Parts: sequence; structure tokens; C-alpha cells
Amino acid sequence: MGIRRVITKVKLFITWLRRADLSVGRGSQIDLSCRFYRGGKITIGKGCDIRALASFIPAQGSIHIGDDTSIGMMSVLHGGGGIEIGSHVLTGPHVTIVSENHIYKDPDTLIRDQGLDRAKVKIENDVWIGCNVTILSGVTIGRGSVIAAGAVVTRSVSPYCVVAGVPARKIADRQ
Repeated sequence: MGIRRVITKVKLFITWLRRADLSVGRGSQIDLSCRFYRGGKITIGKGCDIRALASFIPAQGSIHIGDDTSIGMMSVLHGGGGIEIGSHVLTGPHVTIVSENHIYKDPDTLIRDQGLDRAKVKIENDVWIGCNVTILSGVTIGRGSVIAAGAVVTRSVSPYCVVAGVPARKIADRQ
């Protein structure tokens, strides 16, 4: 790739970042291929590592990431109900965190017309989230927990637990 093309790509990336309501802490590294959407506040702490093709969609909510946290490549954070990720959190590639769900109770109304149920997702400090994990709205993941690859987390996880499966279930304690 020629130097002109690299400079152009960097300029476009910086222009795009300015359009989003984005705050990035000192020493954080963000891959140029990441996407930051408007429509809410995004805060990234100090010393974070945001890998290739990660997408941040605040959707009228907010996304907050603590210090020294790593977001894996091709991850999607959809923060309509709010997402709060602590410090020293590691996420593998293809992690999806969604803090809202469609309401679907009325069979006589189109699902898209029934609105959304929003609930904050909170991930406490020192958590490891494996690749291809999905975390759904309203979930809190306790400090020091491990979420095994491929898990779908539908309920809150106690501190220092290891969970796996679909839906995720406790398989061990770290203490």
C-alpha cells in the first residue's frame, strides 16, 4: 500500500472518529478498520487495544470501556440499553454484546412495531470472554469470571465463575 493511500485512510478514519461522540484514553490503540457509530456516547479508557473490524453502535445508549481492556477483532457492541465494561477485560474475536431486545408479545402487531426492551450489560474487572461469545441484555458478569468460547450468556454470572454452553451454565469456580 502506497504512503498516499495510507495517509488518506488515516485522515478518513480521524474524520469519522470526530463525527462520533467518542472519547479515547491515552495509550489506547484502535485499528483503522474499526467502526464507531453516532447516536450515543462511547468512552474508551487508557491503554486499551481495539482490534480489527470491531463495531461500536451506541444506538441512543452508551458504551463505556475501562482501562487496559482488549476488544477482539470483529466484535460487535450494541449499546442501546448501555454497556459498561470494566478494566483489564479480555475479549476474543467475534464477541457480541447486545443491551436491547425486540418486544414480541403481541402476535397481531409486527415485531418491528412493538418497540425495544433495553437493559444495561455490565462486565466487571478482570474478566476473560472467549471467542464467539454472545452476551444478552440485562446481564452482569462478575469480577474475575471466565466465559468459555461459544457461550450464550442469558443470565448474570457470579464473580470468579467459569461458565460455558448455550445457554451458559456454571462449570467451575476460580477460587
